[in-house]
Amino acid sequence: MAPGSGLKTPEDLADFIRGLTLLGTGGGGRPDAGYAALEPWVSRGNGLNWKTLESIPDDAFYCSLSGLGSIAPTKPMSTDERVAAGYPAQIDEVPPMLLALRELERQLHKKLAGVFPIEVGAGNATTTFAAALAAGIDMIDCDCAGGRAIPEMSQSSVALSGVSFAPAVFADPWGTLLTVSKCHSPKQAERLGKAISSVTKLADMRAQCARAAFIVDGRTLKKVANGGGLTRALRVGRAIAAANAAGADPAARAAKELGGEVIYRGTLAAKDWESRDGYMFGELRITSPGSPDARIFLKNENHIVWIDDKPRFMAPDLICVVNAKSGEPYTNTILEPGTNVAVIVAPALDMHRTPQSVEALGPRHYGFDIDYVPMRSAQ
Repeated sequence: MAPGSGLKTPEDLADFIRGLTLLGTGGGGRPDAGYAALEPWVSRGNGLNWKTLESIPDDAFYCSLSGLGSIAPTKPMSTDERVAAGYPAQIDEVPPMLLALRELERQLHKKLAGVFPIEVGAGNATTTFAAALAAGIDMIDCDCAGGRAIPEMSQSSVALSGVSFAPAVFADPWGTLLTVSKCHSPKQAERLGKAISSVTKLADMRAQCARAAFIVDGRTLKKVANGGGLTRALRVGRAIAAANAAGADPAARAAKELGGEVIYRGTLAAKDWESRDGYMFGELRITSPGSPDARIFLKNENHIVWIDDKPRFMAPDLICVVNAKSGEPYTNTILEPGTNVAVIVAPALDMHRTPQSVEALGPRHYGFDIDYVPMRSAQ
């Protein structure tokens, strides 16, 4: 593993996952999965390093690793129910991301120099990191989602730039291993992946369906990815912890770190959701005495905020929900009605504010007759 910034202590890991959860904008994978993936590595005391995007060689090859599927909370099958439905009684010993990576390398007949996360998120970035550590290759400090998480791989900058999705490999803990030699488009690949993940998660929503895809050389990755996504997550996670230690407002501190602002404080009055087509769709309703209600549309992640029934903030900009007192961020899976929350909105990175990215990730993509109005940085 090349030297560079990274994680050295359990406190670093906690700050890292806290920051990844915040930047995950309601999705991006489960924080507990992140701890499970990286805590054994941190406990060895050697430090976990990632490599900066700028420092990678132009002629080396890399692939993305990512998880996929609905984050909707569902009751897992019992072992007997799983077996009766055709699933194995025990999960595979090799984590899905590592399994997908190894199979992709086998198909290519060569070892890759490293991996990169499609998005930042508490589950996806950490399990990608763990796969890189297990494989003995570099984890690149970047993302392809404008510094946030996204529900559809086809919305990523690597997909929008025209990099080929295939060859690619899907893997899950039930022993499923599927290779895609050719695929017409990233949108077709996204639908294929969601169909596969629906089978994976039928037995247990927590089971990861992983994907290794988008093979690029270093020269191309520097053009299509945003550098520093992991470092940014660690920095904002530390900022929240520091604010708590100093008795300051952690939500306001996190917003400042991201160049955003706290746009609403109140109580989550309702969370309406459904699992459909491999995604969690729904709406959060937040109330505050004497103020108009706020509503947030979600498709895995948070995408539009209405206040007093007027659309005020929207993707690609980041919409994050945190605990009003501690600043601890929530994924939409675990957020429960009755929680006192603060809503942070921060500007997306420039890479995801282009007309092409807005078309892919803005309100009209989700079926709303709303023009994207970018928020201005508070810094």
